Amino acid sequence: MNKNEMSLVKKVKDWYIQGFQLHKCYVEDWDEIKSIFKLYGLNLSEHGPILTINELKNVRIAKGLTDSLMYDQDIREMANGKAIETENQIKGRIFLTILRIYPEFCNKLGEKIFENWMKNPDQNLSKIFDLEGTMKDTEKEIEDIISEVVFLFKKEVFKNLKKVK
Repeated sequence: MNKNEMSLVKKVKDWYIQGFQLHKCYVEDWDEIKSIFKLYGLNLSEHGPILTINELKNVRIAKGLTDSLMYDQDIREMANGKAIETENQIKGRIFLTILRIYPEFCNKLGEKIFENWMKNPDQNLSKIFDLEGTMKDTEKEIEDIISEVVFLFKKEVFKNLKKVK
């Protein structure tokens, strides 16, 4: 059955799964994401949760940081723009700023470290490859493995810093 022969319900579901729900200005971005998944023979409908889970984590972190920083007077003054009038607008601007810069900051900070770890993987990478199940099923296990990798990395860095002093 080709797309022209699909029922309306099936078409709507197909469009939704493929990202049709996105605002049209993001169609190019969505098409790029889909094309990269397709390049590697992956069905975005099955693996899309990786995007959702990552963004959900970023939103949760941004909320937590907003809650802890929203009463900092310096940050409030920076966030209080000309068109901002209400308390919620100030908090919203702090939240969106954190949500916007947090992932980029972490990517820039960790990119080289991650690349080096991938070039010299330890047993933790094989643990990740051995996981079975959906992104949601394995989310906690991956988080625990990554936490251990980061903990060991920090421990090594601090040990080396003590040697330098």
